[in-house]
Amino acid sequence: MRAFHRSWRASRWVMVLSFVFIVLGSSWIEPAWPAGDAWDSPPFSLTPAVLSSAAMSIPAPAGSDYIILLDESKYIIAEDGSYTHSSYRIFRILTSAGAKSWTTVQSSWRIWIEEKPQIQARVITPDGIAHMLDPKTIDEAPMDDEQPDIFTDLRIVRAPYPAIDAGSIVEEEVVVKGKKSLLSNGFVQSDYFGNSVPTNRARIVIDAPVGLPVQ
Repeated sequence: MRAFHRSWRASRWVMVLSFVFIVLGSSWIEPAWPAGDAWDSPPFSLTPAVLSSAAMSIPAPAGSDYIILLDESKYIIAEDGSYTHSSYRIFRILTSAGAKSWTTVQSSWRIWIEEKPQIQARVITPDGIAHMLDPKTIDEAPMDDEQPDIFTDLRIVRAPYPAIDAGSIVEEEVVVKGKKSLLSNGFVQSDYFGNSVPTNRARIVIDAPVGLPVQ
């Protein structure tokens, strides 16, 4: 089911494109959550107990190593064309294989047009304890270390999830601030929407001034 919402807030408009995925004929069907449910809460605002309860209420799809509970991409665009992009995700590790294959949070950025991404993450283990990502474990490197002769402004930051294991719930947010566009006609931004693994809810939010044309 897809929902499209566009609303005006003072001198800005907000566009929300959201998808709720329902798989029929299987054990995975999203419950009818009311407005303002757990998946609409600000990042890291829920207690481990509340987030765990919401996550466990979503049946695990058979045969999958993990399930993405929420996948949100949000753009806040300023009058001068600069922007802040936040990528917020909550997922649950279902198997030991999943814990071994999804071990890090990472993001890329271009030095000349974006600031270094800011990463936050926590892992809630099955015993209900929250383990916060240690900023000291965040590593920065060129996008392609295997080809040192190729020079690029594209870099990557990454960090290992703490205490990751089967049954863990992972909450992460990556925030990238884009600098003022060097192009007089604005800028172009692409965003991959969708996942190759079962996803409970996904949405893209664009928050921009009313007078700024967004196409």
